[in-house]
Amino acid sequence: MTAALVLAGFGFMRLTAARTPAALPSVAAAGQAGDALSGWIPGRFHLLLSAPAAEWAITSSPGSGETRGEPATAPTGILLFDPDDPQVFLTVRWAAAPVPGEHRFAKLTLELPGRPTIVHFFDAPGDIDEFLELPLP
Repeated sequence: MTAALVLAGFGFMRLTAARTPAALPSVAAAGQAGDALSGWIPGRFHLLLSAPAAEWAITSSPGSGETRGEPATAPTGILLFDPDDPQVFLTVRWAAAPVPGEHRFAKLTLELPGRPTIVHFFDAPGDIDEFLELPLP
């Protein structure tokens, strides 16, 4: 029982650990710059998955491009957000199907310059295919 509590504590500590954000690159350095995206807000994202994924994909506002990853890649990167319609679309395909009654989750952390960090949990009994509208002014 004690070992289970210690292991659960370490897992919880990892989920809630503060991360030191690196400096955000400019929109041009994000590799998606152009006249149509010049007023968009760059933001760093980090995903924490509750189980190994076969693949994952994250897209911000439509037209900004998509970031995809294989199971071995770290789910982090830069997204550009349309200030008029800030959204995030997330798809996670799990490597193994969850057992009946098990829910899987993805913790999304967004760091946008000059704004509070946004943390959102996507939860599903199977693969995740959801979106989030961001509370940006």
